[in-house]
Amino acid sequence: MPLRVLLLAALACAPALRAQSPVLQPERLVPSTDTMYVVQGGRDTIATTVQTLRRVTVDGRDLWQVEYAFDAGVNLRMADTTTFDVATLLPHAQVRVGGGRRLEVAFAGTEARLRTRDGADEPAEVVRRFEQPLFAGSTMDVIYRALPLAEGYATRIPYFLPESPVARWIDVRVTGPEDVPSRGGAVRAWRVEAGSPSGSPDVFWIAVADRAFIRAEHPGGMTTIR
Repeated sequence: MPLRVLLLAALACAPALRAQSPVLQPERLVPSTDTMYVVQGGRDTIATTVQTLRRVTVDGRDLWQVEYAFDAGVNLRMADTTTFDVATLLPHAQVRVGGGRRLEVAFAGTEARLRTRDGADEPAEVVRRFEQPLFAGSTMDVIYRALPLAEGYATRIPYFLPESPVARWIDVRVTGPEDVPSRGGAVRAWRVEAGSPSGSPDVFWIAVADRAFIRAEHPGGMTTIR
């Protein structure tokens, strides 16, 4: 199962928390295409990912679009495309395809309408309603890149996960800047810890200079590296 789906599934099982949504700096985001490598045990590459962030216009509306492609071999491929608002970064729509399944989500305020199709089966539809608008879990690292990153900064972020019928609040904390290795050399980056209070956090490194996603380490020994 793709790493991102595993991460989101793990978060779906975590206790739900409540807090105010974070203040974001969407103007810090810039279009980019990033190739990342998923490493197991510190050296063996088990998958590659390509993530493209671009501006698009949908029905006259100015949006960000993030395309994410995971490739770990013929039988382990997944593609996810999510569009989200330029000013608020709240989701507009999401499409995920992989493992013979297609998921479509349409967002409207506090409502998410899911439509899934497994193989040749008839599509199933469900509507989920929440107490407030949620960010898409598929845009997780983009949201972290748009935070007002600074040493000691902390917040909680509410996410929508297709695997969960309830909102999932993730604790986020910036411990400070570090020189972190990437395949292109060391990069000065903010260390961002994100997770639930009851488990080990995922750790993301976001470049100080341009907010690029440089590296992530996940519980269980998996690393995503630029």
